[in-house]
Amino acid sequence: MSNFKLPKLLKDLLDTNEYNFSIQEAIKEFTSWLEDSKMPFFVDYTDHGIKHLQEVLATTCALIPKKSKDYFSSSDAGTLILSVLFHDCAMHLSKAGFKELIYGNYSKNIIAEFDKKTWTEEWEDFLFFARRWDDNKLSSIFGTDENGIARFSVQDPFEHFNDLNESDHRLIGEFIRKHHARLAHEIAIFGVPGYEGVALRVNEKLPLERRDLAGVIARSHNLHVRDCLDYLQYKFGSTREYQGIHAVYLMTLLRVADYLQIQSSRASEIAFKYKEIPSRISQIEFKTHHSVKNITATHDDPESLQIHALPSEVELFLRLKEWLNGIQSELDASWAVLGEVYGKQKGLRKLGLSFRRIRSNIDDVKQFSDTVSYVPDLIRFDIARAELLKLLIGPLYSDDPSYGVRELMQNSIDAVREYDQFILDHPECISKPRRLQEKDVEIELSPLINNQAYMTISDKGIGMKEEVIRDYFLRAGASYRQSDRWKSAFEHSSSSEKNTNKSKVLRSGRFGVGALAAFLIGDEIEVETRHVTDEKGYYFKTQLETNTIEVIKKDNINVGTLIKVKVDVNNYKELTNNSYRKARPGLWDWYCLEYPTIARKRFSITKEHTTYTSKFKFNEDLIKNDWKKLNSNHPYEVFWSFQNAPRLICNGLFVSDSDTLREIPLSHFEGNLHQFFYPLYPKIFIKDVDGLFPLNLQRNDLRTNDYPFGKELVTDLITEMIAWFFYNGPDNLDYFSEKDWRGKWLENLIVMRKSSYGIKIPSLMCNINIKHIIYLLKIDTLIKTEDDECIIFRGKFNTDHVRIKNTNNDYKPHIRQLQYRLNSKDKKQLKTYTHEDYQTENKIKYFVEWQKNNWLMASTKNCPPSWLYYTTIRQ
Repeated sequence: MSNFKLPKLLKDLLDTNEYNFSIQEAIKEFTSWLEDSKMPFFVDYTDHGIKHLQEVLATTCALIPKKSKDYFSSSDAGTLILSVLFHDCAMHLSKAGFKELIYGNYSKNIIAEFDKKTWTEEWEDFLFFARRWDDNKLSSIFGTDENGIARFSVQDPFEHFNDLNESDHRLIGEFIRKHHARLAHEIAIFGVPGYEGVALRVNEKLPLERRDLAGVIARSHNLHVRDCLDYLQYKFGSTREYQGIHAVYLMTLLRVADYLQIQSSRASEIAFKYKEIPSRISQIEFKTHHSVKNITATHDDPESLQIHALPSEVELFLRLKEWLNGIQSELDASWAVLGEVYGKQKGLRKLGLSFRRIRSNIDDVKQFSDTVSYVPDLIRFDIARAELLKLLIGPLYSDDPSYGVRELMQNSIDAVREYDQFILDHPECISKPRRLQEKDVEIELSPLINNQAYMTISDKGIGMKEEVIRDYFLRAGASYRQSDRWKSAFEHSSSSEKNTNKSKVLRSGRFGVGALAAFLIGDEIEVETRHVTDEKGYYFKTQLETNTIEVIKKDNINVGTLIKVKVDVNNYKELTNNSYRKARPGLWDWYCLEYPTIARKRFSITKEHTTYTSKFKFNEDLIKNDWKKLNSNHPYEVFWSFQNAPRLICNGLFVSDSDTLREIPLSHFEGNLHQFFYPLYPKIFIKDVDGLFPLNLQRNDLRTNDYPFGKELVTDLITEMIAWFFYNGPDNLDYFSEKDWRGKWLENLIVMRKSSYGIKIPSLMCNINIKHIIYLLKIDTLIKTEDDECIIFRGKFNTDHVRIKNTNNDYKPHIRQLQYRLNSKDKKQLKTYTHEDYQTENKIKYFVEWQKNNWLMASTKNCPPSWLYYTTIRQ
């Protein structure tokens, strides 16, 4: 039996309420439930039980000034009691109640004026976004370990509902907290969800409209009061009064009273000392409550409430300041809405609050600073906006305007892919007119006139909405891809892998560079854009130093985006430079796929233009068929090939053609296998729908020293090599050239005898009786020995010779080389010559065996005879 006690004002008025019995019964049943509840999903929260409800009710009474009590009716009292009873009871939901809420019959309950989704839909949406929480959010919900890492990741509790763990309880708690105001309203009307049905409900002798009013008042404590006015007008015909109930007034009483519950009694000091609370948010809330030492109304200002607090650290001080500012805002908003609703009513205009202002000992920060050991202010890293952006953007991309073109091109490509996906999801929007241009993305460079030109990047993509322009395109580091809006539109959860997010769009943008990229090209940009769902478009013109950007709404703009950048003479020269570099292609030739279609044009003064052709252009479907796919568990697809292509492509964009991406770390080879042959990495194409491939910030190299899949790729290469030998090796050694069949990844790998060939691995040659080894230098054509006890391979004489000795064979090493003496002016027949070995610096003497038209073949002394096809030698 609960010991719930009502304040005298409310108790006396309730005794005269015509629904006293139903309300008293509700108090008894609900407080008994709350008293028995352990708040299973809110183990770290401050008090939300019976004591909290009594304190809220007591505070509401203290907030009613004497002049208002004449208009505070018994119906007001009964409704206020119920609304306070309901307002936080969702946090006491049981495990069975939560299951019923989400997947039982209760899940279909909707108050249509406020809500559009069932509880099942709300839960699925919540999980969708929870799986995409960043590290800060995960840490705030689940707490962190000793390394500062979030203690848990997001799992769907219903996959193991009979065995919920701590992370499940915290996740469910966050969902209930987010929606507890809605559930308070529904509990008032439909009852409390429990095991396979409703566990508790208000006696239906209390009319539905009374329960509804109490519910919407409970709901209002987590909304703006004005958000509830339309509902009151629609359901009850008035915002001022219904059957003696002044709902708006009760809403202000509840929200201010609930806000004022920050006294230390809500946070058990004993529990805090002896119980680990991993959530940093909960820790701060506990400490903040305990830092409030007194709340009193004895200030000289009769309409102010005095708060005395002693925050022991700056984070508590800032939380208190936030709370004080919040309650002052609530008081201001409450007084404003009371004036709007009741101000013209002669009697009801007296409905008000006892306080208008909040005062505290931390208001005077300078004076308070003298009483604590820390500086009471928000001090953190910050930036000087335009100045820092100037310092960062140029060096980040080596002041190369081609990277600016790449970023804007990539944004346009992403926008086209998003448009296509959006139309698949919303076919009704296909009739909206798109930009009038031939290709999906067009990049144009105007002629240089008076040392000035313009580059225009336009696309037929999805376009930008106002909030995208403001919050992402013009904000450095704010990636639209990471926003809830983008994820909701273009991501889905994989059906094959739990808790794995998969974008529906192959999108490359990830770092939030946005408009900054344009300033690599020039110092002024113009933007014209229209989103596919908007009836109007937007236009603005700006420089990096502009303090206030005026965005103009424009009619007659087709769907898509156009960006025009003023180009100075130096950047113009760089942009017209056709030189191909390892770190970037020439003439903005960044995109290597056929779709979306791209045109790159350069105009002359006569308005004639040159259309640049792409050096590399692959069909995405052909890559899947012609390139070999690496089977791995990485969250992106890896394809490799030895075709003519940049060394690394990601989502169709050129990343790098650097030779450093060829080198395979020795650690990827088993044992000493790397000592005998030297395969190189092939060309790599990455399909990274979720933006997880480890590119550096400039996106011209890896963040890591090697591919994350390097070892798997080496295994795949060797497997492919062996398979090649079995299926593609020549049947006849007499009529083929080594370079025609050895494979580009098999440098220095082939071993040949008179009638057979193999792989240069000592363990494979242990049973061969070898008398001589001939090392070929600078020979790409086929050379054969006439002796099966002699083997030939390409390699490094001094290193491979020592390693082959490990086979325990007794043999003599020789060298035979074919040279083209291109720079030799001496056409006479040579008999001998010497070369210095660059590794040992030893002089090696060669005996010429054959010479013709500046070609010669020579060998070391007593080298066994061999022969080659002279017709294969370039004449």
